[in-house]
Formats: sequence, structure tokens, C-alpha cells
Amino acid sequence: VIPHQLVYTCTTGAAGDCNGPILITSDSRSFYTFHDEEGPPSPIEGTLGEGHYLEGTLSLFIDPNIDPPLPGQYRSYVYILVERYQ
Repeated sequence: VIPHQLVYTCTTGAAGDCNGPILITSDSRSFYTFHDEEGPPSPIEGTLGEGHYLEGTLSLFIDPNIDPPLPGQYRSYVYILVERYQ
């Protein structure tokens, strides 16, 4: 186990979630979508159309004060579940 922090930075989503980087401090965190009547620009042929959107980046930070792990390839699983909130 390598001590780390996971940070989410929203680019499209609910206003409260898009105010800067958010440190994810537990193994369960919810973020809410933004309703867009036109849709954001799509990388494939124009807009996506009306809907609810959530876009952002996840960054993994390792404490620079610890001994670095051995060189090599490491893997981490981040699961993203999409649910309808009612």
C-alpha cells in the first residue's frame, strides 16, 4: 500500500462540485450532474444534445516525503458508478 490522496476536479457538473479541486477522503463520494438543454460540445460530431452531464479529472497524489516505491508499473482501480438519484 502506498499512501496517496485522490482529488476530483470538475469541469461540467453541479455548481457546488465545480468550485475547484475536491479531496476525496472516503471510499464513497457523490457528485451531481448539470442539466444542459443544448448539451456540451462533443468530440464526435457537434453537441451531445439535452441531458445531464458530469465531466472532470481524477488525480492521484503520492506524498513526496515518503521513500519512493521501487521503479515499475503500479495499478489502482477506481470504480465509478452511475446512479439515478431520486
